[in-house]
Amino acid sequence: MLNANRFSTNIIVTCLVLVMVFVLPLIDRRVCARLGVNLHHGVSSNPNADALLQIRQMILFGVFAVYIAAYAYLVFFTRSASEAYLVHIAPFADLQNAIDTDYGLFDFIVAIFKEGVQQAFTHIRVVKFEDITQVYLNIMLFIPMGYLLPYVFSFFRSGIRPVLACFIISFITENLQLIFRRGFYDMDDLLANTLGGFIGQMLYIWVGYVVTHPDWRRELFTNRRWQKTARSSALYTLA
Repeated sequence: MLNANRFSTNIIVTCLVLVMVFVLPLIDRRVCARLGVNLHHGVSSNPNADALLQIRQMILFGVFAVYIAAYAYLVFFTRSASEAYLVHIAPFADLQNAIDTDYGLFDFIVAIFKEGVQQAFTHIRVVKFEDITQVYLNIMLFIPMGYLLPYVFSFFRSGIRPVLACFIISFITENLQLIFRRGFYDMDDLLANTLGGFIGQMLYIWVGYVVTHPDWRRELFTNRRWQKTARSSALYTLA
């Protein structure tokens, strides 16, 4: 069972996410280059490129399916049903309960300028570390969602579609947890999951797309068409 209070759990989840973000596109690019397959609708040196691209797509579908299965297992099947319907709709309540501060946000900003950053942070104390780790895990669990959706499906390579999809999936998950009394409906989880999806999409643009696109520097710095397209969509469509 995933225990957010264990430091080892946070380390394991973080390492898995980092491996997916940085290793997956490297392997993808090198394998396709070795097989002579062009990922960007260009001319491939391999006559069986179309079949290989279909196999590649099936493998990516498999990776995404494994992630979805692991996610469903963690949020539904590692928890026993509670006796009552539990609802937690106060936003950022977990962080507010986890952190004790002598100042409000405005006074804290003023203290930074008056006392310095280091001294200002002495007025903040962590009183419930497990709540912080829970928020952290909810963010990390949805980074793969925001990353894999545009990586696997061309539909999600435009605008904010990955983030919107993460919000909808998280919303459905929270409601199913409430209906079947597996955990409780938590607004903080919804916000953290959506943030994780946004981070995942940004990581795909900054890492996944760049690594698998051999001409990204030329298109980024010298191609006006790329700059014009980037204003209306996130990325060019990949194979």
